Amino acid sequence: MHYTVTQGTKALIFDLDGTLADTMPFHMKAWQMACKDFGIDMTSDFLRSMTGTPARKIAEAIILNNNIEKSVSPDQLFKRKIDIFFSMHEMVKEVKPVADIVRKYHGLLPMAIGTGGFNEAVYRTLDVIGMKKYFDVIVTSNDVNNHKPDPETFLQCSRLMDTDPAFITVFEDGDLGIEAARRAGMPTDRAIPPPSGYRLRPSAPCSMERRRWFPVRPKAQNVVERLARAVRSVVGRDLAHRYLLSRRGG
Repeated sequence: MHYTVTQGTKALIFDLDGTLADTMPFHMKAWQMACKDFGIDMTSDFLRSMTGTPARKIAEAIILNNNIEKSVSPDQLFKRKIDIFFSMHEMVKEVKPVADIVRKYHGLLPMAIGTGGFNEAVYRTLDVIGMKKYFDVIVTSNDVNNHKPDPETFLQCSRLMDTDPAFITVFEDGDLGIEAARRAGMPTDRAIPPPSGYRLRPSAPCSMERRRWFPVRPKAQNVVERLARAVRSVVGRDLAHRYLLSRRGG
C-alpha cells in the first residue's frame, strides 16, 4: 500500500458501506428485492442518490415517492430489506486498499467508523470483514440525531477521539458523506474518495460478479484517465500506471 496520510493528520475516520466494506451491491440488491415484494419498481439511480442515508429514512422516502403510505409502512419495508441483506451478508468482503490503510495506521493514529448504517448491521458487517478489532470508536445512525450530510456523525467521532476536526482525514464514498466532512470543518481535500469510492455505473447496477465504477468527481472525457487520477491520489502513481496498462491491454 502506497498511501501515506497528509502531513499533520492526527486521526482517521472511515465510512463503512462502500468505503471499508464492499456492501453497496448487496444493499442495492436487497432494496430492489424488498421493493419488488411490495410491488415497487425501484431504480438504482434513486438508491445511489441516497448513499449514506439511514435505511429507515430510505424506506420512508421510497414509500412517499411511490404514494403507498396507506398500504406499506416504513418499518415493513425496512425489515424486509434487512432480512434480505442479512441473508447475503456472509458474501461481503473488505475493500482491500482501504482496509490496508486501516491496518497500516492501527496503533499509530486514532481511527473511527462514522457511518449512516444502523447499529446491528454495522457491527455485523465489521465482524464479517474482520475489521472491528481496529476501531475503538464506532458512530452509527443510532448514535446521532442528525445524519449525513449533517456533520454530527463526524463531529461525534472527533469528540470521542479527542482530536480537532481540522486534523482528521475522512475516507468516504458518498456525496452526502463528503459534504458532511466539509461541514465538520475537515478540509475538503481530506474527504478522500478511496478506490472503492466510485459509484456503480448505471450500465451495471448491482453487479456482484464484476463491478464497473465511475468516480464521484466531475465528468472528464476519458473514463480511464479519470479512474487513474482518482486511484493515484490514494494508492500512488505506480498502481495507477499499472491500472492504465491493464486497461489498454499493455
